[in-house]
Amino acid sequence: MYIKTIYISSTLIFTMEFIMVQEYFNENEKIRGNSVIHHKKLNGVDVTEMEDLIADIKEDSKIANFTFRASNDWLNGANSLTRLDSFYGAGKEWEHEETFSVEADEPKVMLGSDKAPSPGELVLSALSSCLATSIAYHGAAKEIKIDSISGEYEGDVDLQGFLGLSTTVNKGFKEINVSLKVKTSADESIVEELVKMSPVYEMLTNPVKVNLDIQTF
Repeated sequence: MYIKTIYISSTLIFTMEFIMVQEYFNENEKIRGNSVIHHKKLNGVDVTEMEDLIADIKEDSKIANFTFRASNDWLNGANSLTRLDSFYGAGKEWEHEETFSVEADEPKVMLGSDKAPSPGELVLSALSSCLATSIAYHGAAKEIKIDSISGEYEGDVDLQGFLGLSTTVNKGFKEINVSLKVKTSADESIVEELVKMSPVYEMLTNPVKVNLDIQTF
């Protein structure tokens, strides 16, 4: 009985170790033809996959075309709900693993119910997350290790524009102030280059055209 128990235990241990090695193999390596390619990762980014994607796009630029979508319903007052469930990219349609919902509102001082962030605050959120992603991704591509990223974001707005009290005042942010702290061996000028690769940063500094299609019923 003792020998049998030891045999079973050894088998289980071997099986568990095999599974753990297999999971590591699946996570960190890929098979290409008859070759095993080790995945290179930095800043939480799979650099090997990134290099493969870049190579694919160089062969067929259509792979780079993406279309992101959002659907929105007004709830009441300043409160609305946006859903994000699918997008197009790399030549086909994709669905998120779950439908994301983003609620927006305004503070009570701006006649809202303060149930959710304001649209302006969501713009700051989009900018902050996109800057962090750009630093991590492009840092990884340049073999720059990023230990941490933290930031403070402020947007200044004058309500006279939105309320129609002035035709010379911008309806949106007058300016956005960003204070970033990035723990890395790269100098500040390099980090600034990484920051400026952000799509949302470009959208805000070089505004994108918005096409309106309005129907009443």
